[in-house]
Amino acid sequence: MSDSEASSDDVRRHRYPGGLDELEDLRHAFVNQAGVTTYQGPRGLMHVVDYDAKLFSSIFVCFTCTGTVFRRPRLWIELLLLLALFLLVGGYSWHHKSDLQGSQIHNSPLPEKLNAVAAFLLAFYTSLCVSRWWHLRTDGINNMMQTTSELTLFLYTFITQDKQVLSAIRRYARASLEIILMERLYRDADQVLDDLYYLTKINILTEDEVQALRESGDNPAEAIWAWSFQIVNNLIKAGLIPNVPFQCTIIGIVNKGRASVALIRNLLDCPVPMPYVHLLGVLVKLSNICSAFTYGVMWGLHGRDAKHGWPFALDLAFTAGRAVLVPMMFNAILTINADLSDPFSADLNDFPVRKYQLTMESDSDCYVRAAQTLPSWLTNGYPKTRNGRTGNVESNDEGEGD
Repeated sequence: MSDSEASSDDVRRHRYPGGLDELEDLRHAFVNQAGVTTYQGPRGLMHVVDYDAKLFSSIFVCFTCTGTVFRRPRLWIELLLLLALFLLVGGYSWHHKSDLQGSQIHNSPLPEKLNAVAAFLLAFYTSLCVSRWWHLRTDGINNMMQTTSELTLFLYTFITQDKQVLSAIRRYARASLEIILMERLYRDADQVLDDLYYLTKINILTEDEVQALRESGDNPAEAIWAWSFQIVNNLIKAGLIPNVPFQCTIIGIVNKGRASVALIRNLLDCPVPMPYVHLLGVLVKLSNICSAFTYGVMWGLHGRDAKHGWPFALDLAFTAGRAVLVPMMFNAILTINADLSDPFSADLNDFPVRKYQLTMESDSDCYVRAAQTLPSWLTNGYPKTRNGRTGNVESNDEGEGD
């Protein structure tokens, strides 16, 4: 193996703590199917990480199923139940048409009114869920990623190039994000603490660090940021950050990461009020049943006779579509909102936490490598000071010049 290949391997091992195997697993973990890119994490969980928006705006969107709500069995089960109700009511009305003559059931405005109210409340509920999801992604995860990369850049450029310090900053941020996922998967604080040793298997924390974290209490996702604060405190005590405003800047960056974790946990622990979600669910189901019942009566009283053949089948299919398609869309929107309310569970469209962790490592490592490979005009000491000396002249030389 050449020196260049060896150095490249060293960089990869430094960049991805799991070594070359983890990097290769990452490369092969992305799968593109019909415009949808999925990623499989170490727990075996599949997540959608990207999609082709142009493809989704064309007719080919009808042939995409990966990651869509239409792959939910519960959605189709409810559709079949509504269709069965429509056929039962329609068949009864068909055979008792003479008894129902003059009935105004099929002309009742109740289904349209229920649909209108349900559509309005669903729109408001969707707005809330999408807003919460966006805050979790931008003000939560994105701020954690920014904190990690900014802190690495500042520490490496101005304070220290100690690999252990820089690695700890990244590992502790990654551990915090992984613990949030564990909390949502287990929903039991004791089980989360018992499973913290999983972080050693994926090369994030050492056994000593896990044991220390287990003794911190029931909130390890936030508590681990105390270690990042302690790293900064040790650097200040060592005199490596003598400037007080710069100390405040570094502390503020670390606190932004801790606050991001607090924001994520607070949003997850404070969902949309249950009475609103319950009432909305009841309203949608009543609206769906009412639509299937009303359209069933309509078809039974006014549908074509079976002897007409194809016209009879088309009339039945058209009326059945009107009875179940809108209710199906309502159920689909409810399902999507339920997924958006907790994007840290095991669903396909949840946040790809493992991918975010590797992005933290990748971005931070890019900053370090960029600082190591400066262009020649920077390595030659540009810019010059007023007395003609280069900008990297030490302060004691300036004193001698004065």
